[in-house]
Amino acid sequence: MCKQSRRVPNSARKTSAVDEIISKLKDLLDYHSQDAQTKIAEEVQRHSLTKNNLIEAQEKLSVLQHTIEFQCEQMNVQQQTITKLGDQIGSQQQTIAEQGEQIRSQQQTIGEQGEQIRSQQQTIGEQEKRLNLQNDKLEYICQKLTDFEETKNSSSKNHSLTSYFPEPFLNKDDDDDDDDNGVRSTDDKNHQWNSDEQQFNPPLRQLGTLVDR
Repeated sequence: MCKQSRRVPNSARKTSAVDEIISKLKDLLDYHSQDAQTKIAEEVQRHSLTKNNLIEAQEKLSVLQHTIEFQCEQMNVQQQTITKLGDQIGSQQQTIAEQGEQIRSQQQTIGEQGEQIRSQQQTIGEQEKRLNLQNDKLEYICQKLTDFEETKNSSSKNHSLTSYFPEPFLNKDDDDDDDDNGVRSTDDKNHQWNSDEQQFNPPLRQLGTLVDR
């Protein structure tokens, strides 16, 4: 009996070739898909790292911005403090200048008062000089009156006061020098001057006109 060969139809062969091509394409697609997914994952991971870096950098920038703002506020406070100090220094300088003017005015017033004091001292010196001269005259008159009374009591003769008071002495001005012809009594026993009443004893009061001359 003869053996008959089995023939495969063309349609079946075409289907098998198409399936093989499809299988290869699928394998190729799977390979490329896995490679693409890997690359995508790598890119996503890289972008994620970059994003994290950006977030971290942004946080650092935010902290730095807050630090700069805080430092700016401190600088503003310091500037206000410096401005206040400048105003205080200006006010103190003005006060010092005013005090200097007051001191100069006080020094000028003190100088004027010093001139007045020197003038008063000079006037007092002149008055003291005149008082000393009058005191010398009074002492001289007291001594002469004492001599006159003693002479009158011891003698019956009449004695005039003009013999005891020379004319130059009676006519002498108070503004002359202290030299009253060299006559000045040192006998305090016979000096009858009342310092409380500022006047002579009764026998000498009658000679007031002589003292005033």
